[in-house]
Amino acid sequence: MKLSGPKIPGVWIYLFLVVFFINTAYCDTYFLKDGSRVVGTLVKENGSTSTVKTDQFGELTLQKENIVSVLKDDEGKEDTPKAVITGIKKQIINLVENLIKSYKTAQENTRKNIKIVVIPFQTEDSRLAKQQVGFGIAELMTDYIVEYEKDSIETASRSDLKQILEEQKLSLSGLISEASAIKTGKILNTEAIIIGSISVVGDFYLVSARVVDTVTAKVLSTESVKLPLKELRKEADEYLIAPEDWCFYISWNYGRVTQTAGAASNGTLTYSNISTFSDVVKVGFGIKRIFFEHILFDFGTQFTNLTSISVKYDIIDSSGSPKLEGVEELWFHVPVCASLSWLEELGPGKISAGFGVHYFQKTSPGGTFVPTAILGYELRLKKRVGLGIYANYFLSGTDISITVPNDNMVINKVSMPVGTFSPLFLQMKLGFYF
Repeated sequence: MKLSGPKIPGVWIYLFLVVFFINTAYCDTYFLKDGSRVVGTLVKENGSTSTVKTDQFGELTLQKENIVSVLKDDEGKEDTPKAVITGIKKQIINLVENLIKSYKTAQENTRKNIKIVVIPFQTEDSRLAKQQVGFGIAELMTDYIVEYEKDSIETASRSDLKQILEEQKLSLSGLISEASAIKTGKILNTEAIIIGSISVVGDFYLVSARVVDTVTAKVLSTESVKLPLKELRKEADEYLIAPEDWCFYISWNYGRVTQTAGAASNGTLTYSNISTFSDVVKVGFGIKRIFFEHILFDFGTQFTNLTSISVKYDIIDSSGSPKLEGVEELWFHVPVCASLSWLEELGPGKISAGFGVHYFQKTSPGGTFVPTAILGYELRLKKRVGLGIYANYFLSGTDISITVPNDNMVINKVSMPVGTFSPLFLQMKLGFYF
């Protein structure tokens, strides 16, 4: 038996889908004074309120006095209205607006469009220069102009600015003089440039900015603002070079060992070293911390279970007859080392020189702290990866000896020299900065 029911014409299905998508896909955005947004469709409106239907909260009644602006969906996606922006971005917006307003007033400029370029801000703080904070400030100001003032202000192309700076051998780090900045503005055919300086005052960046006419070189507008350190770093993160004060490294360590063919006696027994030593190669790891750009603290360790040496010796009695052959385990390593060095740039890398101490465990369970002079040089393979060679020179305590038992194996132990550790200890470190 064939079942049948009322048929729904295909055209009605299409009509339903069209109406559904029109009602769900097109929503307006209401920007409120507290910085929040409400996305929905207007269902009712009177003199003081607007009722908006939202997907998440149903119908909401908004007081018109709390609505800053309404972005109609058919206007397309636009930037957030200035009126609802708060925090550090608002401070930067105000800074640029005041600069441009004062510039136009000073020039009696009534033209709709002017062309301007923001040059990376100068700084005398080498740390800020390396992090390119001055460049970050300039980029944020340029972002604002492009975002909100594109109808009245034309900015020079960022790629053109970068090319000109490179051609003049100028950097983005904030080491550009006013004369060089004006020259750059002229090459880019701008009417004015925004330049300035940046420094740290407590927990704030002090930003001083000015507008300079590229023809007359006159300063036509000046403004300054204090921006919170953390907020600016967060806002300008994509433009800044993060400080790299910490480093985790893996090390390869090499030390040369020379055997001592000495003997020891306790009066009745004579002990002779019959071992064959090899050079010590070890793997380790550690962490480095850079303070104030130039002070380097290094704390490292080595895998102590990778190398032990079996020291063999003959025991001969007073008559010259062999008594027995003994074996002692010699743990030969530098399990802990710490140093403090001065760090400077040299060529493509950085050189460090300083002093430290190595805990030099010569026999189990004894050990000695050995003062050490250290010289190193590191190159960056990548932005946050470095490879360095370090020479450690032990200033004392490089003789190696063990204690051997008497014939009772308990008392009257004798110290027997077995070798000398070269005072020059070499390390290669692969570091990962963060």
